[in-house]
Amino acid sequence: MIAQSGSEPGSGSGHTFTLKALPIILKPAEHWLSDTPPDDHHWGFVRTRSDYEREKAAITEQLSRLISDLRGEGYNVELQPPLEVQKVGDLLRARDGIDAQLGIVLAFDHYPYGDPSIPLGTVTGLFPPDPQHQMLLALNSIIDHLVIYNKVDPLYSGAFIGVEAYSVLKDRGLANDMIVVTENPDRLRKAIKVIYALEKLRSERLLFVGEPGTFAGPDSGWAAFYRARRKFGFDVKFITPDEFWRDYEEKERTSSADAMRVAQEWLRNAAGVRQEELNDEKLLRGGLFHLLLTDYVRKYGADFLNVQCAVTRVATGAMTLFIPCMSLQYLRDSGYTVVCQGDAAGMIPYFLLRWIANKPVFLADPVFHEGRNTLMLAHCTAPTRMLGFDRPPFRYIARKHHETGSAPAPAVKFEPGTVTVLTMSYDFTKIMVLRGEVVGSPDNPAMCRSQAEIKVPVDISLIRENTQGWHYFMVYGDYVEEIELLARLIGAQVVKFTRSDVGNLHG
Repeated sequence: MIAQSGSEPGSGSGHTFTLKALPIILKPAEHWLSDTPPDDHHWGFVRTRSDYEREKAAITEQLSRLISDLRGEGYNVELQPPLEVQKVGDLLRARDGIDAQLGIVLAFDHYPYGDPSIPLGTVTGLFPPDPQHQMLLALNSIIDHLVIYNKVDPLYSGAFIGVEAYSVLKDRGLANDMIVVTENPDRLRKAIKVIYALEKLRSERLLFVGEPGTFAGPDSGWAAFYRARRKFGFDVKFITPDEFWRDYEEKERTSSADAMRVAQEWLRNAAGVRQEELNDEKLLRGGLFHLLLTDYVRKYGADFLNVQCAVTRVATGAMTLFIPCMSLQYLRDSGYTVVCQGDAAGMIPYFLLRWIANKPVFLADPVFHEGRNTLMLAHCTAPTRMLGFDRPPFRYIARKHHETGSAPAPAVKFEPGTVTVLTMSYDFTKIMVLRGEVVGSPDNPAMCRSQAEIKVPVDISLIRENTQGWHYFMVYGDYVEEIELLARLIGAQVVKFTRSDVGNLHG
């Protein structure tokens, strides 16, 4: 078995990722930093140095607590010392020392630089630049992601940066990597998690066992893999089918006893066993697959895997299929992000949802039950720690793989609760997300072993018509707002279904 994850979910590998967050304080002009308030009118903002220092200390402490909470949840986020700037030149001089992927912009004045005694609109050139726009553009050119965090209580800070300047840039297509949050720490926390997931994906070295699967047609397979790598920039290590089966045969020669111990423990942990479906040959095969995948993640320091299931070996006249359903259950419960069937497009939403939610994700095929207006999701493997890595696992029944019968597979019994379900197009430009309720975990003999029945908020035909990509991805909890933030950052349109009268398309 692989031990459950430590400080970072899925940190059983040699790969350590840190999201570096830099608070960037847009400091008021010196006019507003004297010991006494100036006589001229200034609506609502800081007016003295003591105002500024008090607000700076309060917001910095708030950010420190928020980041500490995220670290306690297992997100490796580093909060760097604040950077104070009044002019773009201050930012440029500090550029060489900036290594953060995320800038949290705190605007304490709507004159980030300049003297308010100079009338607005004074001509300093043929086309004088607006200072707020230029500061935001400079920041966004230097740092990958910006969250503009406005504060309205007790002092009114950042309103013009957060509304006017941001809106102008957004209309010009220059604010795709910016998120505005006003006095809402929970939304700021969600934004940081989304950015964490994106940046972690870009830092990953995917371990791909086999090749991208082409089950779903010409947009899957290598075409999907090409788009995924071009858009998200992760590295990859391939293990060819020939290499895999050579390693399997070596494991079969040297570690069969260990493999049977793994399989027997899996049986002991099950809530029930379909004895008529399983025998020692199948259990041994499942145990060997798990030992081999465990060796790979340790050898290559990987916590992101994609495995091409059902690749075959023909030896001594017999055919063996690679069906690692039992192993995938173990790996996902231990914090690893593991996609099956070589789904080269689906591995992207799977990875992002797993890290946004900080929980295992159920990858499944959909069935649209019009009679009960429910969405049925089924696959022959699923995690059991769906409520969280530190929460009690769901029960499972030990069974054989549905289509082939050649290896063990869990029938996980999903518990009632709110879930978020996500699909994404092969080119990552469209997302469908819904919030539903798990109302059952049936045992339909015509479907894969692990089955969840979900009550949906709209006519099921709308979900069918808006399906994107190949697989569906389900996680417990409500993460619709995070998915909307994600869509914004990757430039995707999103269709969401959260209540009976809503099916919104926006991007």
